[in-house]
Amino acid sequence: MSGVELIPRREQDLVGGFPDYAIWAGAQLIGRIYQRHAIGGHEYWFWGINAVTCDPAVGVPTHSHNATSMADALASFRAAFEAWLEWAKVMPAEDLRFKRVQAELEKIGVLGAPTRHVPHLIDGHRGRRSEHFSAFSRSRVCLK
Repeated sequence: MSGVELIPRREQDLVGGFPDYAIWAGAQLIGRIYQRHAIGGHEYWFWGINAVTCDPAVGVPTHSHNATSMADALASFRAAFEAWLEWAKVMPAEDLRFKRVQAELEKIGVLGAPTRHVPHLIDGHRGRRSEHFSAFSRSRVCLK
């Protein structure tokens, strides 16, 4: 395990009052976990790594609608994040996504990431839950 702390921050609840969390690592938004519904005492949770650069080469699912609790969703999220982190750390410099991924690693605080400044494209929404995040998270889902 990388030792990178994943921090769930409670967001405005979804329609129906279901809990919704943005998941952060350092200053980088990583994804989201939210309760979809509870029927007959059964909870269903969505988790997704959908706020960082992703690719099927990560090799594991980066989202699911079938977690049965917040703890289950966090455990699955953690496993997918660890796989993503390993993929991101070995990305070749000639990959067109390299600079963007290195900026994400830098914001996460992973040692060895370059310290060069990245344009405000990523810095622009840091720390804010906004319409931008909602549209961003819906439009950029990492699929296997």
